[in-house]
Amino acid sequence: MIVSRFQILFKIPSKSHLHQSRKMSEKVFVYGTLKKNEPNHHWLTDQKNGVSKFIVNGQTCQRYPLIIGTKYNIPFVLYKPGVGYHVQGEVYEVDEKMMSNLDILEDHPNYYIREIDNIDIKKPNNESTIDDLNDDVKAK
Repeated sequence: MIVSRFQILFKIPSKSHLHQSRKMSEKVFVYGTLKKNEPNHHWLTDQKNGVSKFIVNGQTCQRYPLIIGTKYNIPFVLYKPGVGYHVQGEVYEVDEKMMSNLDILEDHPNYYIREIDNIDIKKPNNESTIDDLNDDVKAK
């Protein structure tokens, strides 16, 4: 069941001390190297980058081409709706500093761009659900 609209980063074809009380203002859908147990996940867990909190696993409702490119095997989602796969990922709630640092990592808007899209949220038993994720969510 569709529960939210998220921003997703698509491949473009052509300092203060953080406190846990910082406002968690945005939700982001991540795929590829930002997911748990992947090489860039530490960006989401390092408090120097901001604050993040894992919310739930999900997948894009729309199919997109997911390709692995460069000598570093970097995953890219191309903005070509209806072609490819339902991209698997994770939803995090992040503060503004974390979102800004993720933009630096992903070189937004030069290399990746954010788009709002629907994400199918899964319960642990793999059933679709509607819950408190009905806010706009940005995805990377």
